Amino acid sequence: MSKEETKSKKKKYKLQVMDIITISFTAIIVGIMGFVVYDHFADKKNDPSLTTQAPVTAAPTKEPTLSDIGNIYGNITNDANVVIIDDREYFISADDNGDKNIYVTSNNVTTPLIKTDASSLNVVTDYISFAGQLNTKGYYVFYINANGNICYVVDGPVGKDHEQKSSLTEVVFLSGSYSSINVSGEFLYHLNSDGVIGKTSIINKTTQDLTSERAYKNFVLYYGQIYAQGKDDNFIYSIPSVLQETSSATATAAATATGEAVNESKEKLIISDSVEAYALDNEWIYTAGENGIVRYLPDGLNQKDTLSREKANKINVYSNAIFYMVGNHLYTSSFESLLLDSVIDIGEVSSLTGINLSSSAIYLVNEDGKLCKSTYNSEIKTYNEFKTMN
Repeated sequence: MSKEETKSKKKKYKLQVMDIITISFTAIIVGIMGFVVYDHFADKKNDPSLTTQAPVTAAPTKEPTLSDIGNIYGNITNDANVVIIDDREYFISADDNGDKNIYVTSNNVTTPLIKTDASSLNVVTDYISFAGQLNTKGYYVFYINANGNICYVVDGPVGKDHEQKSSLTEVVFLSGSYSSINVSGEFLYHLNSDGVIGKTSIINKTTQDLTSERAYKNFVLYYGQIYAQGKDDNFIYSIPSVLQETSSATATAAATATGEAVNESKEKLIISDSVEAYALDNEWIYTAGENGIVRYLPDGLNQKDTLSREKANKINVYSNAIFYMVGNHLYTSSFESLLLDSVIDIGEVSSLTGINLSSSAIYLVNEDGKLCKSTYNSEIKTYNEFKTMN
């Protein structure tokens, strides 16, 4: 064998005891470090307090949807002349010439939006048109015009660096002869001159009638259930807002087999006392009429509390505060105080429509058609004098 071949031949290395110890120790250290790194990032991945930017490939956020309620429940059954949303006060009132307008008050500035003989005011946020634009919002202002059409104006964009428009264009949402509306989520619920309650999708404009057994004079949607007053008897009925499609043939066959009568009525009588006015609040139906001021649980079992024998003709309730009128006199109380005949006498007023409320004020329409407002004075523990809003 030549010297070159001897040099090129690899020399076999024999591991010593210290080499084995060193390799083993290194492997243990690497393993511990790997576990620590894994444990650290595994915990961080599940930590909800961390705000990390999503990667470019992440799925897009859910498209915004309509989810507002157009007005408080008691206002819907009281002609709905005012709506408070995002510290913006939308209201219907006559101008100095006696013509009705829709106004908005924001930052103590009142602006007329459109001149129209409006009623049944509902306002919801326009989540879709200005989605993704910072500090910008728009609003759908729904109402019924003088011709009975359901209309709306778009009030927006409203926000930073955007001026409030002083005049808007009326858009007819549904042509017809309507007397009351209630906007909730993606649907607009309506009552027409024939006393039929229905609903129309705001998204695709499809309409469905919800009643057929009798005519109604007013209604309100409350947590998925409709409560309506019969046109002929002044009783209160409960109606589902989503009708379940059932087979008549199947129902008839089942009834025949059991010997029961076929009854597919969805319009259930829940208050069989004739009432003058009513309002829903905190899972109670408050009524006014010949039987006095009475509140009922809406379960149809006639569970009720007679709060007062006063024969009120108007009533509204908000957050357990009851407001009612006897003739032209306005009073307020809680239900506990009313049982003890302890009330606040707000005074003699005139009102062409029902009582409207917000969290801090009462609204009435005076003999000139102007909306008037009274706020609570905590110092004297009563309400201030009513003042016109425009």
